[in-house]
Amino acid sequence: MKIIDPLGAHERVAVLGLGASGLAACRLLRALGKQVVASDGRLTAPPPGLPPGCELHLGAHELGGATAAVISPGLNPEWPENAANPALAPIWRAWRAGAIELISEVELGMRACDVPVVAVGGTDGKSTTAALTAHLLSGCGLPALLGGNSWRALSDVVLEATQAGAAARAVVAEVSAFQLQDPHGMRPTVALMTNIANDHLDHYASEADYVRAKRHILRNLGPGATVALRASDPALRAWIEPATEAGCQVVSYDSAPYGSAPYGSGPGAAEPLAGVASGAWVEAPGSTHGLLVVRAHGRSVTVPRAALPLPGDHNARNALAAMIAVAALAPPEVDDATLGRQLAAAMGTFRGLPHRIEWVADVAGVRWYNDSKATNVHAACVGLGAMDRPTIAIVGGADKQLDLEPLIAALADRARATLVIGQLAARLEAEAAGRVPGIERCGTIERAVARAAQLAADGDAVLLAPACSSFDQFRSFEHRGEVFRELVLGLAAQA
Repeated sequence: MKIIDPLGAHERVAVLGLGASGLAACRLLRALGKQVVASDGRLTAPPPGLPPGCELHLGAHELGGATAAVISPGLNPEWPENAANPALAPIWRAWRAGAIELISEVELGMRACDVPVVAVGGTDGKSTTAALTAHLLSGCGLPALLGGNSWRALSDVVLEATQAGAAARAVVAEVSAFQLQDPHGMRPTVALMTNIANDHLDHYASEADYVRAKRHILRNLGPGATVALRASDPALRAWIEPATEAGCQVVSYDSAPYGSAPYGSGPGAAEPLAGVASGAWVEAPGSTHGLLVVRAHGRSVTVPRAALPLPGDHNARNALAAMIAVAALAPPEVDDATLGRQLAAAMGTFRGLPHRIEWVADVAGVRWYNDSKATNVHAACVGLGAMDRPTIAIVGGADKQLDLEPLIAALADRARATLVIGQLAARLEAEAAGRVPGIERCGTIERAVARAAQLAADGDAVLLAPACSSFDQFRSFEHRGEVFRELVLGLAAQA
């Protein structure tokens, strides 16, 4: 793999925001020989990791005569708080007037690649799907790099792999709405979308604005691009027509084949979705004895569901999306049967990701799961739905002002006890009163784990599924999950 200069028309580039992604952008830009104007409105001292040769400005965001600017995810101009920020107004005016090109760091990394890029977006499951896609591509003879959003900054991943002479044949980039300001210049070969669920209303003015931000991924796609969309997601179904009109190959995927429940009812339910020539589905969803089926790009590939060690129908759907990417990029000389065997073998070595329905330990017959990455209501409901044992749920954290009704319904249906921590406690107790059995306010995760250990019986599960961000009590969702894991392993050591 070689690095392409994605900003060839620009000698002087500003980097706005010097967190992990901003510093990575500085390193890649300096390696490309750019003059870099690095600035951060919050810092008062030079950040570690800033490469030599950067012009540094602290306490404000500065363009410094640059004709292009790389922005951190937290400076997305579509957020109302950024659009109305007078300190940022000169930057937005210059951008809208065409005086500067404005891109995100993940776009910089994508455009620097000379190999196919798979972009993975959606509200839930992005990280698992991205990791699984890279894992399957590599297992099928297409060594893949992985970066973006939840991972290392893509610019660092691409730069280091190139400097090391890595023989990468694909790049998988996880992309959030924060990194998708419009217009942008991302043009992935494959775009995988997991779902669209209500989230981040603390940054977007409305759910419609959030959905619109997600849809920006389609902006530059056309003939030669593959778009994989979950068929039963109403928001994603609305993307089928514009994607097909643009000339993309749209591949629908879901937990069941055409004509079954996810595709609706009525005279057309048994027909393929309009504009969709191919699809992927699970035969016998909910069973470990079914098949993962992909019919796309002239291929018909099947893999036993049992080859995937992750629980839940949602993980089967994640695997289908990853398989679609492999089918799009696999060399034509690899026949379908061989590709199916390669996929099955690669799936068998994928153990999932930390903090995402992560099995922590079995203690006295109780299985403990860490789903700290479930930072919104929809993700927490997915984790609850994946449980196949009587479940004690630990929920709560920083309240993102999301609708709690789906969570309350899932707890009422799936949890035999609910232990609430953090800022959400009072609101959830009030809204769930009389509907969720065994709900208790524990305040901290330490008290919740201790109480769960008292309540749980042999054959139960305990699931940390917060449905909230972590910043009321923890540095990050990772920190929250690590504390939970340590507490559970402490119980295991005492057993």
